[in-house]
Amino acid sequence: MNKSPQMITAREVMQMTTYSRNHIYRLMRRGEFPQCHKLNPNRERSRVVWKRAEVEGWLHERVGEECA
Repeated sequence: MNKSPQMITAREVMQMTTYSRNHIYRLMRRGEFPQCHKLNPNRERSRVVWKRAEVEGWLHERVGEECA
């Protein structure tokens, strides 16, 4: 059985990271944060989501770096 990844919204990402939307996008542009995915790639202003596992993995890496 294929299990699709759980997706989360920008609001949820901001709550998990405590970062603002602008800071999250700044990190994405630098390649320092998981990329978002458009729900409707054919629309210019489509809602975006992130894969929960990627954001959680990023958070675990950051906690590990800060504790080292």
